[in-house]
Amino acid sequence: MDQATRVLPRVLAAAIRQAPLTPEKVTFAWRQSGGAAIARATTATLTDGVLAVSCADPQWAREVHRIRVPE
Repeated sequence: MDQATRVLPRVLAAAIRQAPLTPEKVTFAWRQSGGAAIARATTATLTDGVLAVSCADPQWAREVHRIRVPE
Protein backbone atom coordinates (compact mmCIF):
# COMPACT_ATOMS: atom_id res chain seq x y z
CA MET A 1 0.00 0.00 0.00
CA ASP A 2 2.85 2.36 0.78
CA GLN A 3 4.10 2.17 -2.81
CA ALA A 4 0.64 2.99 -4.12
CA THR A 5 0.48 6.15 -2.02
CA ARG A 6 3.75 7.28 -3.59
CA VAL A 7 2.98 6.26 -7.17
CA LEU A 8 -0.67 7.26 -7.52
CA PRO A 9 -0.15 11.03 -7.14
CA ARG A 10 2.44 10.96 -9.94
CA VAL A 11 0.21 8.87 -12.19
CA LEU A 12 -2.75 11.14 -11.52
CA ALA A 13 -0.68 14.26 -12.21
CA ALA A 14 0.53 12.81 -15.52
CA ALA A 15 -3.02 11.91 -16.57
CA ILE A 16 -4.30 15.38 -15.69
CA ARG A 17 -1.48 17.06 -17.60
CA GLN A 18 -2.40 15.16 -20.77
CA ALA A 19 -6.13 15.96 -20.58
CA PRO A 20 -7.41 19.02 -22.44
CA LEU A 21 -7.90 22.14 -20.36
CA THR A 22 -11.59 22.31 -19.54
CA PRO A 23 -13.61 23.97 -16.77
CA GLU A 24 -14.02 20.52 -15.21
CA LYS A 25 -10.26 20.01 -15.14
CA VAL A 26 -9.78 23.40 -13.46
CA THR A 27 -12.44 22.53 -10.88
CA PHE A 28 -10.84 19.13 -10.21
CA ALA A 29 -7.35 20.62 -9.86
CA TRP A 30 -8.66 23.35 -7.55
CA ARG A 31 -10.42 20.77 -5.34
CA GLN A 32 -7.28 18.63 -5.17
CA SER A 33 -4.97 21.52 -4.34
CA GLY A 34 -7.24 23.53 -2.05
CA GLY A 35 -9.16 20.76 -0.37
CA ALA A 36 -12.81 19.83 -0.28
CA ALA A 37 -13.92 22.55 2.14
CA ILE A 38 -12.40 25.38 0.12
CA ALA A 39 -13.71 23.86 -3.12
CA ARG A 40 -17.26 23.80 -1.69
CA ALA A 41 -17.03 27.43 -0.56
CA THR A 42 -15.47 28.84 -3.74
CA THR A 43 -15.70 28.89 -7.49
CA ALA A 44 -12.49 28.73 -9.53
CA THR A 45 -12.26 29.72 -13.18
CA LEU A 46 -9.31 29.98 -15.53
CA THR A 47 -9.30 32.76 -18.12
CA ASP A 48 -6.28 33.57 -20.27
CA GLY A 49 -4.01 31.69 -17.89
CA VAL A 50 -5.26 33.51 -14.78
CA LEU A 51 -6.99 31.56 -12.02
CA ALA A 52 -9.84 33.58 -10.52
CA VAL A 53 -11.36 32.37 -7.27
CA SER A 54 -14.60 33.82 -5.95
CA CYS A 55 -16.82 33.10 -2.99
CA ALA A 56 -19.97 34.59 -1.51
CA ASP A 57 -18.95 34.27 2.15
CA PRO A 58 -16.64 37.08 3.36
CA GLN A 59 -15.04 34.79 5.93
CA TRP A 60 -14.08 32.28 3.23
CA ALA A 61 -12.84 35.16 1.06
CA ARG A 62 -10.41 36.11 3.85
CA GLU A 63 -9.22 32.49 4.15
CA VAL A 64 -8.63 32.21 0.40
CA HIS A 65 -6.81 35.55 0.41
CA ARG A 66 -4.48 34.24 3.14
CA ILE A 67 -3.45 31.19 1.11
CA ARG A 68 -2.97 32.95 -2.22
CA VAL A 69 0.40 33.14 -3.92
CA PRO A 70 1.76 36.70 -3.72
CA GLU A 71 2.19 38.49 -7.03
